[in-house]
Amino acid sequence: MTETQFGFGSKLAISGIIDTIYQNVCLIVIGKVFRTADLGYYTHAHQFAQFPGTWGQGK
Repeated sequence: MTETQFGFGSKLAISGIIDTIYQNVCLIVIGKVFRTADLGYYTHAHQFAQFPGTWGQGK
């Protein structure tokens, strides 16, 4: 049972790491290609889109 839980947990952790890397690469690319203001608009829009999902989580 422990091996099954470790297998599931490790896949979940790897998925989270890949997602974090992807999000940061997107910000870097947008920041290099577009103006700083555009990156700010993108960041605020992304945070606004995530808002309903993070309601009450203290983020």
